[in-house]
Amino acid sequence: MFIFLTAVLAVSSAHFWALPQIHSVQLCFDASNGEDSLKIQKLVDPNTNRLYSPNSFGSNRYPIILDSGSCVDGQVMNLLSRLTLALIGYRVDVFVQDNPPDGRLLVSVNEAPAVVTFNRDDQNQTATPIVIKDGFDKGMSVNKPWGQLWFAGIKFITLMVSSIFITLVLFGITEHAFDYSDKDRNLTNGAVDDQF
Repeated sequence: MFIFLTAVLAVSSAHFWALPQIHSVQLCFDASNGEDSLKIQKLVDPNTNRLYSPNSFGSNRYPIILDSGSCVDGQVMNLLSRLTLALIGYRVDVFVQDNPPDGRLLVSVNEAPAVVTFNRDDQNQTATPIVIKDGFDKGMSVNKPWGQLWFAGIKFITLMVSSIFITLVLFGITEHAFDYSDKDRNLTNGAVDDQF
Protein backbone atom coordinates (compact mmCIF):
# COMPACT_ATOMS: atom_id res chain seq x y z
CA MET A 1 0.00 0.00 0.00
CA PHE A 2 2.91 2.35 0.75
CA ILE A 3 4.30 1.97 -2.79
CA PHE A 4 0.85 2.43 -4.33
CA LEU A 5 0.13 5.60 -2.31
CA THR A 6 3.55 7.06 -3.11
CA ALA A 7 2.98 6.50 -6.83
CA VAL A 8 -0.56 7.96 -6.71
CA LEU A 9 0.53 11.04 -4.76
CA ALA A 10 3.52 11.60 -7.04
CA VAL A 11 1.41 11.50 -10.21
CA SER A 12 -1.70 13.30 -8.95
CA SER A 13 0.09 16.14 -7.12
CA ALA A 14 0.93 18.22 -10.16
CA HIS A 15 1.51 21.44 -8.22
CA PHE A 16 3.80 19.60 -5.81
CA TRP A 17 6.41 19.37 -8.60
CA ALA A 18 5.54 22.72 -10.22
CA LEU A 19 7.99 25.55 -10.79
CA PRO A 20 6.95 29.13 -9.95
CA GLN A 21 6.82 31.54 -12.87
CA ILE A 22 6.59 35.28 -12.23
CA HIS A 23 4.84 37.62 -14.67
CA SER A 24 5.16 41.40 -14.76
CA VAL A 25 1.75 43.08 -15.06
CA GLN A 26 0.93 46.71 -15.78
CA LEU A 27 -2.58 48.15 -15.42
CA CYS A 28 -3.39 51.56 -16.94
CA PHE A 29 -6.66 53.43 -17.36
CA ASP A 30 -7.63 56.47 -19.43
CA ALA A 31 -11.14 57.81 -18.87
CA SER A 32 -12.90 59.49 -21.78
CA ASN A 33 -13.67 62.56 -19.66
CA GLY A 34 -10.25 62.52 -18.01
CA GLU A 35 -11.71 62.42 -14.48
CA ASP A 36 -13.35 59.07 -13.69
CA SER A 37 -11.62 56.21 -11.90
CA LEU A 38 -11.82 52.47 -12.56
CA LYS A 39 -11.99 49.88 -9.81
CA ILE A 40 -10.27 46.55 -10.39
CA GLN A 41 -12.35 44.32 -8.13
CA LYS A 42 -9.99 41.35 -8.32
CA LEU A 43 -7.41 39.51 -10.40
CA VAL A 44 -8.00 35.74 -10.47
CA ASP A 45 -6.16 32.67 -11.73
CA PRO A 46 -9.07 30.81 -13.37
CA ASN A 47 -7.34 27.41 -13.24
CA THR A 48 -7.23 27.32 -9.45
CA ASN A 49 -9.71 30.15 -8.67
CA ARG A 50 -6.87 31.69 -6.66
CA LEU A 51 -6.91 35.41 -6.00
CA TYR A 52 -3.69 37.15 -7.01
CA SER A 53 -2.28 39.29 -4.23
CA PRO A 54 -2.87 43.06 -4.59
CA ASN A 55 0.22 43.82 -2.48
CA SER A 56 2.59 43.91 -5.44
CA PHE A 57 0.33 46.54 -7.06
CA GLY A 58 0.75 48.87 -4.09
CA SER A 59 -2.59 48.06 -2.48
CA ASN A 60 -3.17 46.06 0.68
CA ARG A 61 -6.65 44.97 -0.44
CA TYR A 62 -9.01 44.92 -3.36
CA PRO A 63 -10.33 46.90 -5.17
CA ILE A 64 -7.33 48.46 -6.90
CA ILE A 65 -8.38 52.00 -7.91
CA LEU A 66 -6.98 53.36 -11.17
CA ASP A 67 -7.39 57.10 -11.62
CA SER A 68 -7.62 58.38 -15.16
CA GLY A 69 -4.16 58.62 -16.73
CA SER A 70 -2.50 56.48 -14.06
CA CYS A 71 -0.77 53.11 -14.16
CA VAL A 72 0.17 50.54 -11.53
CA ASP A 73 2.85 47.89 -11.91
CA GLY A 74 2.91 44.56 -10.14
CA GLN A 75 3.58 40.86 -10.42
CA VAL A 76 1.55 37.68 -10.45
CA MET A 77 2.84 34.14 -9.99
CA ASN A 78 1.72 30.87 -11.56
CA LEU A 79 2.84 27.35 -10.74
CA LEU A 80 3.87 25.57 -13.93
CA SER A 81 3.90 21.79 -13.94
CA ARG A 82 5.03 19.58 -16.80
CA LEU A 83 2.07 17.32 -16.03
CA THR A 84 -0.51 20.07 -16.61
CA LEU A 85 1.27 22.50 -18.92
CA ALA A 86 -0.33 21.05 -22.07
CA LEU A 87 -3.80 20.92 -20.51
CA ILE A 88 -4.07 24.28 -18.78
CA GLY A 89 -3.95 27.64 -20.54
CA TYR A 90 -2.38 30.23 -18.27
CA ARG A 91 -4.15 33.56 -18.09
CA VAL A 92 -5.57 36.14 -15.71
CA ASP A 93 -9.22 37.06 -15.26
CA VAL A 94 -9.71 40.76 -14.53
CA PHE A 95 -12.93 41.71 -12.75
CA VAL A 96 -13.89 45.39 -12.90
CA GLN A 97 -16.70 47.34 -11.28
CA ASP A 98 -20.26 47.17 -12.57
CA ASN A 99 -20.95 49.82 -15.23
CA PRO A 100 -17.34 50.93 -15.66
CA PRO A 101 -16.77 54.51 -16.84
CA ASP A 102 -16.10 55.17 -20.52
CA GLY A 103 -12.45 54.84 -21.34
CA ARG A 104 -9.64 52.42 -22.10
CA LEU A 105 -8.03 49.84 -19.84
CA LEU A 106 -4.56 48.62 -20.77
CA VAL A 107 -3.43 45.31 -19.29
CA SER A 108 0.15 44.43 -20.19
CA VAL A 109 1.53 41.03 -19.19
CA ASN A 110 5.31 40.70 -19.74
CA GLU A 111 5.15 43.70 -22.12
CA ALA A 112 2.41 42.09 -24.23
CA PRO A 113 -0.35 44.72 -24.20
CA ALA A 114 -4.08 44.14 -24.39
CA VAL A 115 -6.53 47.05 -24.60
CA VAL A 116 -10.15 46.94 -23.44
CA THR A 117 -12.50 49.80 -24.35
CA PHE A 118 -15.48 50.66 -22.15
CA ASN A 119 -18.44 52.43 -23.75
CA ARG A 120 -21.75 52.66 -21.92
CA ASP A 121 -23.63 53.60 -25.09
CA ASP A 122 -22.41 50.49 -26.93
CA GLN A 123 -24.99 47.70 -27.18
CA ASN A 124 -22.27 45.03 -26.87
CA GLN A 125 -21.16 45.43 -23.29
CA THR A 126 -17.67 44.28 -22.30
CA ALA A 127 -17.82 40.78 -20.87
CA THR A 128 -16.83 40.25 -17.29
CA PRO A 129 -14.41 38.85 -16.37
CA ILE A 130 -11.95 40.26 -18.89
CA VAL A 131 -9.73 37.36 -19.94
CA ILE A 132 -6.07 38.19 -20.64
CA LYS A 133 -4.01 35.40 -22.22
CA ASP A 134 -1.20 37.17 -24.10
CA GLY A 135 2.25 37.35 -22.56
CA PHE A 136 2.11 34.37 -20.22
CA ASP A 137 4.62 32.47 -22.36
CA LYS A 138 7.32 35.05 -21.49
CA GLY A 139 7.35 34.77 -17.71
CA MET A 140 10.47 34.48 -15.56
CA SER A 141 10.88 31.01 -14.08
CA VAL A 142 12.23 30.73 -10.54
CA ASN A 143 14.73 27.88 -10.78
CA LYS A 144 16.40 28.16 -7.37
CA PRO A 145 15.78 26.19 -5.30
CA TRP A 146 12.77 24.70 -7.14
CA GLY A 147 14.70 23.51 -10.17
CA GLN A 148 17.53 21.95 -8.13
CA LEU A 149 17.91 18.19 -7.76
CA TRP A 150 18.36 18.33 -3.97
CA PHE A 151 15.10 20.26 -3.58
CA ALA A 152 13.22 17.67 -5.67
CA GLY A 153 14.77 15.01 -3.40
CA ILE A 154 13.43 16.76 -0.29
CA LYS A 155 9.99 16.91 -1.88
CA PHE A 156 10.13 13.20 -2.69
CA ILE A 157 11.11 12.40 0.92
CA THR A 158 8.12 14.41 2.23
CA LEU A 159 5.93 12.53 -0.24
CA MET A 160 7.19 9.20 1.16
CA VAL A 161 6.63 10.35 4.77
CA SER A 162 3.07 11.35 3.87
CA SER A 163 2.50 7.95 2.27
CA ILE A 164 3.84 6.14 5.34
CA PHE A 165 1.56 8.18 7.62
CA ILE A 166 -1.54 7.51 5.50
CA THR A 167 -0.66 3.79 5.30
CA LEU A 168 -0.27 3.48 9.08
CA VAL A 169 -3.52 5.36 9.72
CA LEU A 170 -5.42 3.16 7.26
CA PHE A 171 -3.99 -0.03 8.76
CA GLY A 172 -4.84 1.19 12.27
CA ILE A 173 -8.43 1.96 11.28
CA THR A 174 -8.72 -1.40 9.53
CA GLU A 175 -7.39 -3.30 12.55
CA HIS A 176 -9.74 -1.46 14.90
CA ALA A 177 -12.81 -1.84 12.69
CA PHE A 178 -12.45 -5.52 11.80
CA ASP A 179 -10.97 -7.01 14.96
CA TYR A 180 -13.97 -8.96 16.34
CA SER A 181 -12.18 -12.04 17.65
CA ASP A 182 -13.60 -14.01 20.57
CA LYS A 183 -10.46 -13.31 22.56
CA ASP A 184 -11.30 -9.59 22.65
CA ARG A 185 -14.96 -10.15 23.50
CA ASN A 186 -14.47 -12.68 26.34
CA LEU A 187 -13.93 -11.31 29.83
CA THR A 188 -11.53 -12.87 32.36
CA ASN A 189 -14.35 -14.45 34.40
CA GLY A 190 -15.73 -16.29 31.37
CA ALA A 191 -18.60 -13.89 30.70
CA VAL A 192 -19.10 -12.52 27.24
CA ASP A 193 -18.80 -8.78 26.69
CA ASP A 194 -21.89 -7.70 24.69
CA GLN A 195 -20.87 -4.10 24.20
CA PHE A 196 -20.07 -4.67 20.53
